[in-house]
Amino acid sequence: MKQGIQIQLADAIITNGTMVQLPPNANLGELRNALCAVRTDLIQCIIPPTLTMRDKGACVDKREFNFAEGQIVNRINALQSVCGAGNLSPASECIKTLKPDMQDCHNKVGFEKTMFVSNSSAVKGALIGRDKPSAVKFCASRLELYECMRGVIDACPGAREYMLLTGYDHDSMEKSIEVLCQDIDVYVNGLSCFQEPPPSVIGCFDSMMSKMIELTAQEIENAVDKDKYFKEYCKVRVEHLQCDMKGWKDKCPADSVGLKNEHECTLLPARCQKDASLNQQLGSVCKTSNFERKLRQLQAGQGENSAGTVYSSFVGTAIGLFFAVILSAL
Repeated sequence: MKQGIQIQLADAIITNGTMVQLPPNANLGELRNALCAVRTDLIQCIIPPTLTMRDKGACVDKREFNFAEGQIVNRINALQSVCGAGNLSPASECIKTLKPDMQDCHNKVGFEKTMFVSNSSAVKGALIGRDKPSAVKFCASRLELYECMRGVIDACPGAREYMLLTGYDHDSMEKSIEVLCQDIDVYVNGLSCFQEPPPSVIGCFDSMMSKMIELTAQEIENAVDKDKYFKEYCKVRVEHLQCDMKGWKDKCPADSVGLKNEHECTLLPARCQKDASLNQQLGSVCKTSNFERKLRQLQAGQGENSAGTVYSSFVGTAIGLFFAVILSAL
């Protein structure tokens, strides 16, 4: 590193030696102070050049650049947290283990990995299970699961605010999974179609990731306040919804796409849903007609003899999948 601190040592410091071993007999407090003393210089050394490299030289592959830039941003985010700088306050010990602690609730409830994978491969979009029996089991156990997850959050001071600042709204997540559990037949029937996204959908996702990563980088570099950060964050999320909906519309059944649309609109953090500057876009993207509820009711009626309307009271959770993406910087 230009500032005289090796990247391996920086990784060791910001992860308390969990990712990379600390030097023998190292004084973590002294090392942390030394790293934080050059924090501003490190950010100015790393972030500006990174933001100007997209689509240049060897950085023309958008997905590869997103990955590389994301790694850089995650490291800087961790540095900010360790040093008590930026919008993310210093991570307490319980926040550092929040992700595995909440994922452990799955084990306590009795959810096996096989509920979400087939032949050792994850089923894309299998948020409540890879097939109907798995989804029924998942949704039926939602109260016990939520009780465990909320217990983890409530027992960790600052956890709820910390998650909100990373874009994860737990209450919205619960409501969004309820949407899926109300229409398990439609959910299961759509899984196979969603396994192979068309190029337009891949482009939507890559574009969103580019904007999210660079928004975070700019927030770090310029110390953007929380309100401005969230306003731009919400704008990016809503723009992605608009793009994503168009991409799937021509590929998958209308009822399945409608369910996906309602799930993702409900998943938006409450702060985004209440942003007055997005009223027009949200009114277009998340209007009821985009959810194809009549078609979904027809599907539910056809499956009523086997399980049917009992699903309307079930709620589930997708904490494992969502945390992998949304809380990767913890």
